[in-house]
Amino acid sequence: MRNDFSVLKQTYFSDPREIENLHSLRVLLRKILSIEELQQEGNTNLDALKTLIKLSNPLRDLDVFEHQCIAELFEQEEDRLQIINAVERYRQNFLPEFEQALISFPEESVPELAVQKAGTSAEGTAILSEKTVEEKIRPFHKEFAKLVKSILREPHSDAALHKFRLQIKKLRYDFEHCINLQQESDKRDRKLLKRLRRLQTLLGDINDRRQWRKWLKKLQGEVSESVYEEGVRSLKKQSKFLRHALFVKLTKYAKG
Repeated sequence: MRNDFSVLKQTYFSDPREIENLHSLRVLLRKILSIEELQQEGNTNLDALKTLIKLSNPLRDLDVFEHQCIAELFEQEEDRLQIINAVERYRQNFLPEFEQALISFPEESVPELAVQKAGTSAEGTAILSEKTVEEKIRPFHKEFAKLVKSILREPHSDAALHKFRLQIKKLRYDFEHCINLQQESDKRDRKLLKRLRRLQTLLGDINDRRQWRKWLKKLQGEVSESVYEEGVRSLKKQSKFLRHALFVKLTKYAKG
């Protein structure tokens, strides 16, 4: 995992504008955070890791806005160029602090290995028993059911949905890490992981539209009023469709 971080860091700096470079780095950072929090070994660099992820958030939002939203909403090349130039000005407000934090982050604090199966370590010594791993995994199923029931009680709350998205994201990464500790995962665990992945994707799509509306509002003066209004209408329509799809899934999951 430490080597992965070093490689992805170098890859990012080789081409910061390539959208997948930042995305891949962020995915790894979240996996590292999940592992460190689950192990609870007092890593003093947790705050630095969380800060690095936080600083990357607006850059990722702008990447997705530029590469997906603009292409979907604006047909005229002239309009697209105006928006892209405005996005680049915003990006420069966030980029220096993130890149400095990435350069300063101590690579030695990153775990060397992402996963060690229950029973043996890389040196052949015992680490976690299957029973211990099962004890770690069992609460995830109850937590998932609890979260689903909770959000179904507040289907129209944007704040509740945003909180739910963050909870599902964390649950997915934590659960995936524990699943990888097993010698062999069972059908029930694989089913939950599949549901978590699907929900995270759908919740991410909904959040993208929320972020796009926010950035479109900031960039309102960069395009004509008619183009802006058309973009807002399109995003509202997409958000409504995705939200409906989400709650259809959640209702199904709540039944077992």
